[in-house]
Amino acid sequence: GLLELFVVRPARELARAAEAISAGQLQSRLEVRGRGELAHIARAFNRMVTRLERSWRQLEERERFLRTTLDSIGDAVIVTDPEGRVVQMNPVAEGLTGWDEDAARGQPLRVVFRICNALTGAEAEDPVERVRETGAVVGLANHTELHARDGRIYQIADSAAPIRLEGEDALLGVVLVFRDVTEEYALQARLHAQLERFRAIASVLPDLGFILDEDGRCLEVFGGAGSRPVECEESEGRDFLSLGRFSSEAGIRHLIRSTVEQGRGGTLEYQADLGAGMRWYEARTAPMEPDAQGRRRLLWLARDITEQRASEARIEYLAYFDELTGLPNRTAARERIERELVTARRHGRFGALAYFDLDYFKDINDSLGHHVGDDLLREVARRVDGLLRGEDMVARLAGDEFLLILPTLGQSREEAVNGARRVAERVLEALVEPYRLEGHLLNVSASLGITVFPQDGEVTVNDLLKQADSAMYRAKDAGRNTMRFFTPEDQQQADRRFHLSNDLRRAMVEGQLDLHLQPIVDADGRCVAAEALMRWQHPRLGALSPVEFIPVAEATGQILELGNWTLDRGCALLEEIRRQVPDSGFRYLAINLSPAQFQQPDFVSQVLQALERHGQPPGAIELELTEDI
Repeated sequence: GLLELFVVRPARELARAAEAISAGQLQSRLEVRGRGELAHIARAFNRMVTRLERSWRQLEERERFLRTTLDSIGDAVIVTDPEGRVVQMNPVAEGLTGWDEDAARGQPLRVVFRICNALTGAEAEDPVERVRETGAVVGLANHTELHARDGRIYQIADSAAPIRLEGEDALLGVVLVFRDVTEEYALQARLHAQLERFRAIASVLPDLGFILDEDGRCLEVFGGAGSRPVECEESEGRDFLSLGRFSSEAGIRHLIRSTVEQGRGGTLEYQADLGAGMRWYEARTAPMEPDAQGRRRLLWLARDITEQRASEARIEYLAYFDELTGLPNRTAARERIERELVTARRHGRFGALAYFDLDYFKDINDSLGHHVGDDLLREVARRVDGLLRGEDMVARLAGDEFLLILPTLGQSREEAVNGARRVAERVLEALVEPYRLEGHLLNVSASLGITVFPQDGEVTVNDLLKQADSAMYRAKDAGRNTMRFFTPEDQQQADRRFHLSNDLRRAMVEGQLDLHLQPIVDADGRCVAAEALMRWQHPRLGALSPVEFIPVAEATGQILELGNWTLDRGCALLEEIRRQVPDSGFRYLAINLSPAQFQQPDFVSQVLQALERHGQPPGAIELELTEDI
């Protein structure tokens, strides 16, 4: 009765409630009856279950939070027990290993997490085993591959750490965190390949490259195409200006500073001795991205322009100076005359131009060789230059043609004429002194023409040069080795020579030239030969003798063309005579040719071709040098 009611039945209810709670039914409670000890026990039991239910719910909430956190981590995570069997893994780990969590749970880590060395193919050391052995955090070696269950292979990086309760040494498990670095490795490989290509290209660049920090310290050196004067090992960390001797340190500092501060490149030419002597460089700079420490950097490319500058200087020199003699050339002479004309008009002073060339220089050149002719021109330049005042100039215009510019000879035209005459006399005397050149003793003279400036009216540089040239030709006509001053008659003769030169070209084409035959008779008065004499029937000037136009042809270089015409025309006349009078006893035709014709390399072949064209034997013509040689 009472025992069953108050003791046994409550005890059974307590037992059932305890079993329900142990089965997870935390909502179970005891019915409280009365106020006795059993009621007190029931109330205490219910309070305990309520606290237990609250704690369990908190534990479940925390576990859901941890699971959500684990699943949200971007890296792969695998948790093992102390023996290295898989307990948990997040979705990223499932994706990389090819195992789902349920299938992997309880499996040894080495089964789920198969790794090997990417370079050797050997099985890699198990990171969990290393943690269990060392009790410390460990990481995978570089070049580790993960072989997934489905056959895929990933490059990975990972670390493994022990799981312990705070303050306790007991190992509760190991957490392994790893990530897919396949793309990173591929990117690194591409970057490395690009870097190697860049280094290969940079190594053959002619430019010398420096990477500098904002303070001008050298971080790297490249380029130089095998002739690099400084090496990176020697220069790294050193101030750029300490690498050698520089001509413009302030300019270099300014360019470095402006490049990094303004973010804009610039250029600079400077001299530097980096160990191979002083050289000229052209620098070009460009700003670069800051390095990992945030230091601003710049690229400094230095091109060696020493040879380029030398070439430019050479070109500039040749623009104004004659390469053979070192004298000013025609361009320099014209500019000097322009200045002297302005000065003479402004200050009422008179000066002169003296134009001269060497008599028979072409014969010396042709007979002894151009090297002897060049030596002669250099010696002429030296002699004449040594006779002049500091303000005078001697220039070589072309070939053997020279020009003296003699400014400020006096306040009147008469003073200028007398001063120019004195200079000309000294020049002519100096030039006739014998020349000993390469074993040859040469006697040379010159013909010199002078004109005085300023003159009435607007006289140009070209006018003065023409005047001096005309006076020089009059000196030649007067017997050479002399001087003449310009007169209006000289200009008329110069104009006539100019027009004759132009007309002569048309004359050979239009048939204005012809050969007149002067008979040669024997003692019995029979015509046995003839001399061919050239005549020019000018359409405006009438009949012209060779004396008038042969010197023009020689001066303008037309003499060779004229000689070829004469040779062919003479053979044609000879053919015609022998055809019309076959038994006349006519033996030969004498043809006058210039010495320049004889000096041509193909002269003999030209003669033979002319004879062959007109069917004449070699003995049918007699060739003579013109009388003035």
